[in-house]
Parts: sequence; C-alpha cells; structure tokens
Amino acid sequence: MSLDTELEQMSLAGRISTETMSVGELISLFRDGDLALPAGWQNRYRWSLIRKSALIESLFLGITISDVYLAANDTDQIEIVDGVARVATILEFAGVLPDGQGGTAPPLGLVGTRHLPALEGLVWNSDNPDANVLPPAMRVQFRRPKLTVHVLDELASPEQRVRFQGLLINI
Repeated sequence: MSLDTELEQMSLAGRISTETMSVGELISLFRDGDLALPAGWQNRYRWSLIRKSALIESLFLGITISDVYLAANDTDQIEIVDGVARVATILEFAGVLPDGQGGTAPPLGLVGTRHLPALEGLVWNSDNPDANVLPPAMRVQFRRPKLTVHVLDELASPEQRVRFQGLLINI
C-alpha cells in the first residue's frame, strides 16, 4: 500500500475539533448524560488523594491542566479517550461520579496542599453539619476554569477511532 493511500485511510485531519470547555460545562455534560466514562474506567482511575487534591488545587489557582481527548460514540454521547483520571477527579469532587454500583460516590474530601492548605477536609457538599463544605461562591469559581478538549467527530471510521486512541496511548 502506498503512503498516499495509508494517509488517506488513517489521517485524522478534519476529524478532530479543538475547543475550550469550562469545568462547569464538563460537569453538566456528564450530569446530563452527554459525556460518558469509557468502559472499565475504574481500572484507569487509581490516583492517590494527594494527586487528586493537587489537580483540584491547580484548577482553583488557574493553572492549566493537560488536555482532555474525547470521541463521539455511536450512542450519541461523547466518550473520554484520554484524561479519564482528570475528569473523574473533577466529577468526584463535584459529587457526581458513579460508584460503579448504580449510585453516586460520595464527594471527594480533599487534603491540604502546599499552596492551599485550607483545602484540608474540604468537600463539595455534605449532610454532616460539621463538614468543611465548599461555599457556593467558591463552587462558581471552581466551575469557571477552562479546559482544552480535542473531540474526534462521529464521522471518523472505526480504523480512525482505533488510531486516535492508539496515538494517545503512545504519546
């Protein structure tokens, strides 16, 4: 097969759009059922509490985090291809991450970090009156940071989808 033919079959040019999305938009897409975690996502989500807290700290401080890669799937959803741990941490902190048993995992309780030690014990919400709950104004602030997302469109061939996922794994 010639290089021209291989490029024509495998090229992702024109199939990937790059956009910015706020943390709040990401949470809403998931909550509304438009954004899906990939099958077996629990096996790819093994971050420590310190690392999860550091990601949340970065978002509060306006520090850019790594891009997220998504692909439209055949069920009219957008599936996370790369960035599962980052997105799952955001969803867990916001109290919308599935627990794997049909319910919702409890909101992530953070540990204090180097730059924001006051994150210690902070949770998005809680029924416990003694909990260190994130104030409503801080929830709005948390939803504002922008993430760069790359989305492979639904017209990509199965071969292109496999290539997209394979390229990301090997980067």
